[in-house]
Amino acid sequence: GSNKGEGMKAPLLAEEGSGRVGRATSKSPDSRNEKSGPGAAISKVARRVSSGFETLFAAEKAQMIGSMVYGREMLAEVMEAKSVAKIEEFGGMSAIAKGLGSNLKRGLTASDEPMRKERYGVNKIKRRQPPSYWDFFAEAMQDSTVVILLAAAAISITLGVIVCAGDLGQPCPRKPIWEGPIDLGPPQEGDVRCLEWLDGAAIISACLLIGIITASNESSKEAQFRVLQDKQQDSAVTVRRNGIEVRIQSVDVMVGDVVMLDLGSKVPADGLLMHQNDCRMDESSLTGEADSVSKSLESDPFILSGCTVVEGDCIFLVTAVGPYSEWGKIMMELDDERDETPLQGKLTTLAEDIGRGGTMVAAVCFLAQLAVWFVNNGRKTCFFAEETSDGKLIPTPVEDCRLGYPGLDDEKTCIDAGGHVWLTHYENFSLIKLQDIVGFFIDSVTIIVVAVPEGLPLAVTIALAYSVKKMQSDQNLVRVMAACETMGGVTTICSDKTGTLTENLMTVVDGFLGGHAFDGVLPKSSQLSEGVKKALVDGIALNSKACIGADAGTGRPEIIGNRTEGALVLLLRGIGADWRACRELATVHKVYAFNSVRKTMATVVA
Repeated sequence: GSNKGEGMKAPLLAEEGSGRVGRATSKSPDSRNEKSGPGAAISKVARRVSSGFETLFAAEKAQMIGSMVYGREMLAEVMEAKSVAKIEEFGGMSAIAKGLGSNLKRGLTASDEPMRKERYGVNKIKRRQPPSYWDFFAEAMQDSTVVILLAAAAISITLGVIVCAGDLGQPCPRKPIWEGPIDLGPPQEGDVRCLEWLDGAAIISACLLIGIITASNESSKEAQFRVLQDKQQDSAVTVRRNGIEVRIQSVDVMVGDVVMLDLGSKVPADGLLMHQNDCRMDESSLTGEADSVSKSLESDPFILSGCTVVEGDCIFLVTAVGPYSEWGKIMMELDDERDETPLQGKLTTLAEDIGRGGTMVAAVCFLAQLAVWFVNNGRKTCFFAEETSDGKLIPTPVEDCRLGYPGLDDEKTCIDAGGHVWLTHYENFSLIKLQDIVGFFIDSVTIIVVAVPEGLPLAVTIALAYSVKKMQSDQNLVRVMAACETMGGVTTICSDKTGTLTENLMTVVDGFLGGHAFDGVLPKSSQLSEGVKKALVDGIALNSKACIGADAGTGRPEIIGNRTEGALVLLLRGIGADWRACRELATVHKVYAFNSVRKTMATVVA
């Protein structure tokens, strides 16, 4: 037996460690030219020690891998051929299971999980890399409103610098058409003309703050959705390990596992059928065909991930997991974009409607301010002037607001002061007046920014994700975000599904056995005759698939399979019957699975 095991490991050792062992055992070309001496002797000993260590490590790794001699490529060749003859070429199901380091009856027995996952992969689909914080920040800064604000801020800063560098002064306040003179207040000390750039700088700072807050919220939302999606894709699966049925999460399923599926179960990985009872599967998710497909050892023993058992039950050997399975290959090519929930869609529409209304109001305000600006530019004001050599006065762009301003009819005071001219801005136009238009534009854009509730759909998304996590802590997993909105308005629940509103655990409480009725208290084994006990054990053990297994996480006993069948198995355990031995010793020829039409189950045994 040991020689045979070593013979299986020999080719694997050559495959896994051939590179390192070969380099360690072969002679270097330079070694032929080495001269004899102490240095050469030391180098020779060092090479031998290194070769010994590398050989030991390679053998150790091969021993850890055990008898997993079949690689992913060979298994993929079997699954892609879709031919029973191909399975026979590999020696049948028993040989394939042995080549995977598994056993058809006991499942996986060795504690080689790390090496097995390294060799065959993990049953988890690698999603595309989520956007980083800076990706969200860049996306937020590309918003049309933010871009407009940044452009307006850049123009405002540019004009402010030009006004400051050109010493163009400050525009006088506009006198309202329907009001009296303006109180200018006491003269201001110091030069404040070079602070015009502050408005633009403040706008840029506000836009950066918007980008930072939006990126932080989006990152938080993405992280919550990632956790939720991992929970949504994971589900409990029944596998046989060391001869015992245990419940594990689908992400923990490995190549070589023996998986048991009941009616309604979703296939977690690709595999080869070992046993079935009138098993039919819905493969529409892969093929698009609505008709269910019958599975059998003779014609179609290939089990594909992503399908659902719609009739009967089956047991299969896992041959491909994660991205190497049929469903995994499809999911790797798809983009996991999320659809909006009904509430999010309505809020997005509402935000767009409000945004359009805000844009109209902003346009009206801009046009109104622009009309007043044109009127004011036609009203004369007092400008400083420079006298030329021939005695002519040339107006400068700087206004003297103390002597006159638009709307104040004080031409005599302005002219008598000397060195001044009385003109309209159309007659003496300067770039400083463009600052007014930029200010009008910024005011209008501000109205749009305030009116559009862009953060409302985002806030609802974060709230929904938070509510899903809170419901999950109460053992209530919501797989669809829209369900949170639906359940929020529920007042009455009508259900006929056992386990939906209960603990999903059933027990036998009443019965009539061997001429004796019991109510609430199970009969003892001594109260039943051998004939009754045998008929009870055979009838329940062979006409059910449920079993008493162990939870992979806690190790506590739990019912695996149909809950009604599990209640009957618990009855057998209560009277001390060995239902597991009854199943193992029986030779089953045909099983007529329970369905809603027959309302019964029958098993033909030898």
